[in-house]
Amino acid sequence: MRLYGVVPSAPIVVLAGNDLAYRTAFSSQDGGAEVAAIVDLRHSCNDAALEDEANRRNIALFQDCGIYEAKRTLQSSAVAGRRAQTGRARRGSGKARQY
Repeated sequence: MRLYGVVPSAPIVVLAGNDLAYRTAFSSQDGGAEVAAIVDLRHSCNDAALEDEANRRNIALFQDCGIYEAKRTLQSSAVAGRRAQTGRARRGSGKARQY
């Protein structure tokens, strides 16, 4: 977004494997993108201040989860994920800010 100045028109979900992904989500939001959620593969973030910042920015945070499917149609977009420990699948739409 910074290099080319292009912002996605649909909400985005950031998949995190480290703390830098949180900063990527914040930078994207600052650049005008709608960040629907941060999905963190880890049980918790190394820096609690980043979690607090995600909450302050009203970005949904899902920890200990992964994404296994992403779908896009002309009318909507959605991701499907699974919590690592329980194996229970959860579905949601970026528009509704649910995971």
